[in-house]
Amino acid sequence: MSQEEYLILKKRQKEKIDMEAAKKVYKNKFDPSTVAEEIDTDTLEQTWMKDGNWGPNWAKVEFVS
Repeated sequence: MSQEEYLILKKRQKEKIDMEAAKKVYKNKFDPSTVAEEIDTDTLEQTWMKDGNWGPNWAKVEFVS
């Protein structure tokens, strides 16, 4: 194996390791069990879950009886 082939092989191995690390970070970020680590749930609850104001703020939906 020549020096050039060796360097190409090392570069590919490093790219593979970097890609696997990036995948692991991505999967951890979007894993539903890690939501509490990514978002402060107390602040979220205070902001969005107010008594008498059920529903998302981005869609003003009114239920008329």
